[in-house]
Amino acid sequence: MLHGVSSLFYLVESVLGLMLIWRLPARDA
Repeated sequence: MLHGVSSLFYLVESVLGLMLIWRLPARDA
């Protein structure tokens, strides 16, 4: 169960990181 929660947390953080990376350049332009 802990492993599943850890994987889910990692997935969410990865998605948030990608969104930030995609938003910053768009915001600059």
